[in-house]
Amino acid sequence: MRDTKDKERCISIRPIGERQVNSVAKDINANGRIDQSETSLAYYKNFVAFGYNDASNTPNATGFSYSNDGGNTWVDTSGVPSIANNANRGDPVLSVDSKGIFYFAHLGAPLGTNNLFIQLSVGEINKSTAAINFGTPIRISDPAAINDDKPWVTVGPDFNRPKNESVYVVWTNLTTNRLRFSKLSVGPNPQVLIAPIDITTTGSPLGANVTVDQNGVIYVIYLDRTAAGVPGRAIRMVRSTDGGFTFTNPILVSNVTIAGTAVVSDGRFNRDVIQVTTAKNIRILEFPSVSIGPDGVIYVVWTDGRNQPTTGDDIYLAYSSNRGDNWNIIQATNNIAHEFFPSVAADCHGAHIQYARFNSSNGTIGIGDQTFALFKKTFSLQNGLGPESMVSTVFSRVLSNNPSTTGFGNLYMGDYNQVIIGPGNTLLHAWGDNRNDPNGNNPDVFFIQTRSMDPVGNSDPCECDKREKHHDHDRDWRENSNNIRNKFKPVNVFAPEINVRCKDKEHCHYEHRKRRYRCDYDMDC
Repeated sequence: MRDTKDKERCISIRPIGERQVNSVAKDINANGRIDQSETSLAYYKNFVAFGYNDASNTPNATGFSYSNDGGNTWVDTSGVPSIANNANRGDPVLSVDSKGIFYFAHLGAPLGTNNLFIQLSVGEINKSTAAINFGTPIRISDPAAINDDKPWVTVGPDFNRPKNESVYVVWTNLTTNRLRFSKLSVGPNPQVLIAPIDITTTGSPLGANVTVDQNGVIYVIYLDRTAAGVPGRAIRMVRSTDGGFTFTNPILVSNVTIAGTAVVSDGRFNRDVIQVTTAKNIRILEFPSVSIGPDGVIYVVWTDGRNQPTTGDDIYLAYSSNRGDNWNIIQATNNIAHEFFPSVAADCHGAHIQYARFNSSNGTIGIGDQTFALFKKTFSLQNGLGPESMVSTVFSRVLSNNPSTTGFGNLYMGDYNQVIIGPGNTLLHAWGDNRNDPNGNNPDVFFIQTRSMDPVGNSDPCECDKREKHHDHDRDWRENSNNIRNKFKPVNVFAPEINVRCKDKEHCHYEHRKRRYRCDYDMDC
């Protein structure tokens, strides 16, 4: 999800405040249910792409907005193109390659049906208009597939093609109860490198995340909803060390206790929900989020109900330093209110955990005062778990039940939000809430940029001269980039100080595994 060019993280920039990403002027759905939800984002230089479910754009339900100034202002595009005679059906996830091409995985279906399949839209930056434009989606799942769900996409190194990147897509086929995987080349016209294959044959997988380490090892983390012999569910992992041709048998990350407080039907399925009132529910599943730190440590977070009824649902964190063979588990939150929709992004400061939670200031266990907001914490191996801080600027009401013709029933606040590592020692946050509608039927989606800090409050830029650590630079920093770059005197906090002076059109890069610094020639400087 992150821009792989390190040079933009070699200074500290001034974070951008909270922004609404969608335009209410485009909320034109006549059924009175015009929610936006399930947020995902990716960035490249000053361009930020933001995907979300968008019930204002039926029959297409995949929304897309972009910013060309780092997230300060936004353009609501009313979605990406659809395949002829098909509709886009949401569940959006974004990633980007090192050249600035965006990849947008989401659901599609023939018009008038729920025969869902996985598709990939490819977006390019138009240098003349400063817009991100997406083309007609590519169908990823098999031609006969009619019951696919919950895709995830990432871009990373390709084990089979050294010095090349590839696009990795995972999803669940609900008919066969199998997790599926495909790999494609990067570029404006991706080519299929590995056609869809099953990567699990047991359990009931859903909500898979995929990530790739710097050596091209692929990790897929998912929720197993029928953990045999274990009360509740489980978070599991499968791994590929041959570029995606074969995967290990499932490895247990952690057992999970079912979250939520009730089971309610939305007209198609019975859903686990956090029931706030009989008229307000938040659909809840224990979907995991995964990120790999620069030192190779894998971090996974999920919602867990194991501490009910003493407290509400909590966020748990698992981490592994040996490619997922063994896992350490910690409880990341301990408020009495429910926490939900966790996401994790790792950098040199640790694993940054974003989540929503109810306001428990009135002492009510679980639902608090029936409003929720976005929060974050950071965990590191050196300093443990840091304090909680509020990310969003307000608490929001929960979506009210309302008859819907979108297929999302009466429960839909979404299933996930996202945080990613941003440029210039920052984090980029995406989420949806319901603050703007007094009737409680119209959630919107939001963006904010915050500072990346370790659990004890250190915000030294990850790959910069520590003499620059307290300096905020405006967005026109590139005009003085040569001066900044030539001041580099990197300090490795794990070893004696190493002095490196980078020449013009080079930037300093820290090789975490080798514990050393080197200068990289950068044609974009």
